Amino acid sequence: MGSYYSLLLIIPSAILFLVVKHFVGKKKDNAVSLFKAALKEENTGRFEAAILQYELALQEAEKKGFDKSLRLLISEKLKVLHTITEYEKEMYIHPRVYKITPGTKL
Repeated sequence: MGSYYSLLLIIPSAILFLVVKHFVGKKKDNAVSLFKAALKEENTGRFEAAILQYELALQEAEKKGFDKSLRLLISEKLKVLHTITEYEKEMYIHPRVYKITPGTKL
């Protein structure tokens, strides 16, 4: 009879544990899925879209309180992408400085 009562206690607590784990896992997957989407954008060369995705992933990670390594990784990626986009903007602002015409000596 005692095992019956312990079984009645264990089964609902196990179900409650699985439900809580399911919802916590979904919250973590949101930031990770945003991070994966940003990686895809970065690998295709669309840096502006990648920056937006990384910023969203960083906000999600900070809001949910994830581990520090994910937040540091995202912030480092953002620094690199901002540097790349600033470099590209500088190259397009001064196109005549870098223009080389055929037949001219360097």
